[in-house]
Amino acid sequence: MARRVGAFLLIAAAVGAGRVAVRAAVVPTVDQYLCYKTALAKGEAKLPKDLTTSLNDRLGGVQTVDVKRVASICNPASRDGSGIAHPDVHLEGLAITAPHGAPRFVRRDRVTIDALAPLVPRTLTITGLATLLDVTPKSLGATPPAPFASDPTSDPTVNRFTCYKAKLAKGSPKFVAPAPPTIVDELFLAPGQQLVVKRVTKLCEPVDENGETPGAETRQAALVCYAVHLPRGSRFAKATVATNDADLAPQVLLATAPAELCVPASEPTPTPTAPATASATPPASATPSATITATPAPTATPAAKRVFVTSTTTKGGLGGTTGADAICAGRATAAGLAGTFKAWLSVTGDGPATRFTQSAVPYRLVDGTLVANDWTDLTDGTLAHAIDVDESGTHVAADVWTGTGTGGGPLALNCTDFTDSTAGSIGTCGNTASTSSGWTQSSTPGCGLALRLYCFEQ
Repeated sequence: MARRVGAFLLIAAAVGAGRVAVRAAVVPTVDQYLCYKTALAKGEAKLPKDLTTSLNDRLGGVQTVDVKRVASICNPASRDGSGIAHPDVHLEGLAITAPHGAPRFVRRDRVTIDALAPLVPRTLTITGLATLLDVTPKSLGATPPAPFASDPTSDPTVNRFTCYKAKLAKGSPKFVAPAPPTIVDELFLAPGQQLVVKRVTKLCEPVDENGETPGAETRQAALVCYAVHLPRGSRFAKATVATNDADLAPQVLLATAPAELCVPASEPTPTPTAPATASATPPASATPSATITATPAPTATPAAKRVFVTSTTTKGGLGGTTGADAICAGRATAAGLAGTFKAWLSVTGDGPATRFTQSAVPYRLVDGTLVANDWTDLTDGTLAHAIDVDESGTHVAADVWTGTGTGGGPLALNCTDFTDSTAGSIGTCGNTASTSSGWTQSSTPGCGLALRLYCFEQ
């Protein structure tokens, strides 16, 4: 099967009216997809009820999901005359949910730039799992196509995606729909069909499914999906298609209506900045081979380090820093938070100032709220916001074991290096309501009390 690597659209953008600027935006010109509402054709067997799969993407980390049903079929599409790099690779949308008993999804915000609005960074609120987009060959009619000779996701411009429900974040400017794009794919005959764009619906992250594409979770080519429909007076003729997904049996499907246009997107790193005059090179008129170049983006770095207070409590004899770090790791795993988390806790001669990786990027609560701009800001005695949200996003008002001063160093009162839970032993705690030094050093209770811990991503 022929593989062609798409070019990359590089755009440097800045937002002059706000406090956040985008250092550089990279919107890769990998294929975009038109997704259709889809049902199984008459007589086709439903998916097994106990079907699960393992996913690893940069937003959700490693997670197991239940696969419920076929939801859509997505064709590579030409938008306003753009080219298609991989016309033989389609995406089959499978509705997914978290397994019963899994931690509640933690809502979070993501800054995105996409091909429909390449100079307008948008903040999207991600609210939950939606679909897995798996690669598949597809044919028109009821005869399944031949399977791929090899996994097409070995090409870094071809991906499976975990799609999450998304909407404009609270306080965002009202969505302004672009002019209806003209779409051409296998179901819309030339000269194409205009579609009305309604709203943002999903953010889709490249995913390594079941270890089939190791490293896919680090790829930068995301998708942002928009709800679309035909203009008034237009009608869509239902179409029978067949797929041959390597992870499922061949299926015959009925495409009933265009539903979403998913376009290439990036998630640039936001940095605080003073207001500046917007400066960017607008994209050229859409042509099949149009490419815009600008200064390449710097090496991508994490947008922030996450911080939370534990939902559970423990007495002062919690096993020192090793025991505290294990509690943080357990709480993060239970909430589906990928990454390494350590407790803001000190013992004699050792505290966060020596145990932590001192971050140059912001610290944020799991709901996206800014706590501090970097390590220096975190340890200057004042926080931008209290650390008052637990690993699941629930507000917490409580005392927290720390044994730690504002600079991250150890204090003398520490429940005998946090190994003693007797009432006669004393330890230092902070409080989740404070943004002054009291966040880490507010009182000295007896170590028999059960308090919480602060956990910081490294």
